[in-house]
Order: sequence, then structure tokens, then C-alpha cells
Amino acid sequence: MTRRPGVPLAVLLTAFSAACATLRGGGGTACEPVNGALAADASVVAMAGDFRLTVVATRGAAAGQVAAASLHLEVSPEPLPMAGARDVHMELLGTTDLAPESVGAVNLGGLNQDDPSAPGVGVVVQRVAGSPPSVTIRVGSAGTRRDVLQFDGGYFALFVARLDGRGFAGSWRSALPGESQAGGHFCAVRVGS
Repeated sequence: MTRRPGVPLAVLLTAFSAACATLRGGGGTACEPVNGALAADASVVAMAGDFRLTVVATRGAAAGQVAAASLHLEVSPEPLPMAGARDVHMELLGTTDLAPESVGAVNLGGLNQDDPSAPGVGVVVQRVAGSPPSVTIRVGSAGTRRDVLQFDGGYFALFVARLDGRGFAGSWRSALPGESQAGGHFCAVRVGS
């Protein structure tokens, strides 16, 4: 770090510490792997808002890389059914400024797209009576289209294993057909009020 004339060293060190905390998931806590299942009564409504997203690659060509980004999610006016899937709905829509390639993930485009038929980010929820919900965050508008039932093709998905008022966390996977899978874990920490 080069010290600029007239900028006190304490200011530079504070800025450096804040940048490191952001990469660790904010608040000075590390973005660590999370395992387990959500509670049966978990509500994805708690995922609405603005978050600082940290994505950590632990396998694939970019293993060891960390990406930080903003993530904005809004509750869909009504749960949007997914083509060909029973009891599966896109319940939140959003955008992100994540650079998927930086962690070895597939970039499915349109990450800032706010079109409800193919948003940049879509939170897909499957509910089965008596079981915890399965919550998958699809990243990239080509992967969030509700009118297409995808059997093969590229994907980038975050699988939520923890959800509370401060944010959510879990694992992620991404690949193109015939290529090795990239993956790791992620944390989303709420920003603002």
C-alpha cells in the first residue's frame, strides 16, 4: 500500500481493515461453510432486502478465489410457478453485480435484469408438506427463465442452508455441460435497515 501525501496512516489502515472485513462477509466474521437444512417453517420473505454477498470458490479452476458483490432481492407480487415443476415457485426476484467468472462460475448473463420472466437473480422454493423448504438461488437471466424447463445446459445456483434476520448462507455449484464443476460456499449479510 502506498501512502498518499496528506493522508494519515490511520485512515489508510482503517480503509484496509474495512476492505478485509467486507471480503470476510462483513462485520469482521469470516464467510465459513454452512451445512444442514432449513427449519420446516423457514420463510424466504426474510431474504428480501439488500445484502453484501461473498462467494468463496473451494473447487474448480478458481479454487481459493473470493468475490464480493451487492445483492438485491424483492418478494414477487405472487409466487411464480416454474415450467414443468410441481410445488416449485420463484418467490423472490433480484439483481446482483457479481462477476461469476471471478470464482469460476458460469455467467448466464443479465445479472442486473429486473424482468420478472427472466430476472438476473431468482429465488426458487420447493415446498413439500412436513419437510423444510428447499431454497435455490439461480444466478443469471438465462437460468431464471420460468417458461423453459431446463434439463441440461449451464447453471449457477446457490443452495441456502441457513436463513435468519441477518442474512443467509450455504453452498454453490456451477458448470457447463461436459465441463468440471466449480463450487464452494457463500454468505449474504444484510446491509442497511
